[in-house]
Amino acid sequence: MTHQKLNKNFSLSLNVKFLWFIMLSYAMLSILSSWFIICNVSLQSFTANAGILLCPISLLTANVIAEIYGYKNARRAIWCGFFFNLLSFSYALLIINLPSPSYALHNPLFNSIIITYLKTSFFFILSHLIAESLNIFFLAKLKLKLNGYYLKLRLLVCVLLSLLINNTILFFAKYISSPIHLQFFPTLLIDILITLPILPVICFFIEKVKKLELFAYLQYSVPC
Repeated sequence: MTHQKLNKNFSLSLNVKFLWFIMLSYAMLSILSSWFIICNVSLQSFTANAGILLCPISLLTANVIAEIYGYKNARRAIWCGFFFNLLSFSYALLIINLPSPSYALHNPLFNSIIITYLKTSFFFILSHLIAESLNIFFLAKLKLKLNGYYLKLRLLVCVLLSLLINNTILFFAKYISSPIHLQFFPTLLIDILITLPILPVICFFIEKVKKLELFAYLQYSVPC
């Protein structure tokens, strides 16, 4: 059975076991990234953004969905993550505009944190949507071009291009009105260093889940 037929079977099968969990994990990573975009951490001689450090994992998770369950399901996962980020953004905006009780002395400090989140997350959510969408698009095109082979190479190329796009958008966003602190090349280097050791694990996971889903599909398809 070819890679293309196998993926077609997966996309047609309603008896997928792990898709819901992987999509949920992707949405969680997307929300965590947008919230921690306001936090910077010190790594030796330079500063890194905590939200952007999760981007390689998020991109690879979207690639897992695209590789196993097809482009449409990966796109659906990205839009789910975008929707939940907008929901989080809207709720945060609502909370800071509601009146505070007199005994809540720390609410002004909380509001200032939320305002910082709102200023940064808007650009991050936008850049995340663009980078993630291009990520799975590149993967789908490369998969067709290479007939489903060279999985590690395809994942690596797509993630690196998407990280470059994401970091470029955020780098220029800070010149508009966003308080995002981003050192472009050091952040890109750290993202690559995060991607490289995770990549073999993701490839193993993809192959394992493909076999499990195929087994479940065959069980579901064989009449009793």
